Amino acid sequence: IGSGTGLLESLLSRLLDDSYDICGVEVSPKVNKYLPEQDMFFVGGTWDLCPQAGKSHVWIFTYPREPNLIVQYLELHDHASLSKIIWLGPKMDWQDYEGVFASSKFSRLTVLENCGAAAYEMVVMAERQVNEL
Repeated sequence: IGSGTGLLESLLSRLLDDSYDICGVEVSPKVNKYLPEQDMFFVGGTWDLCPQAGKSHVWIFTYPREPNLIVQYLELHDHASLSKIIWLGPKMDWQDYEGVFASSKFSRLTVLENCGAAAYEMVVMAERQVNEL
C-alpha cells in the first residue's frame, strides 16, 4: 500500500514462488514502472482505501503519509485472514505510527534489523498477539 514505482513489489515477486500474489496500491498510475498493470490497484487519493486489501494475508505500508490510513484499513476490513502488517518508513515517523499498532490486534511489534533499509529508515513487522490468533 503506497507502491510508488512498484519496484519493491516487483523484487518481491521475483524472490517468492508463484503461490504468492503480490499486488500494489497507488494513487497515480503514472508512477508505476515495474509492476504489470494487472497487479496494480489504484485509489482516489492518499486517504482512500483499496477494497481488495481485505483479501490479503499481509499488508506492507510503504511510507504512508497518515497514521489514520492504517486505522481506517483495520476498521474497514474484516482482517481475519490478515497475519502481518509491515511498516516501512523514516525512523523519525515511527513514533506517529507505533501507537496505531500498539492499540490494535497487531500489537506484537518486531523492528527488523540489518534488513537492507537505509540508515534513516525503519522496517517494523506487526503481528497479532498470541491470544488474538
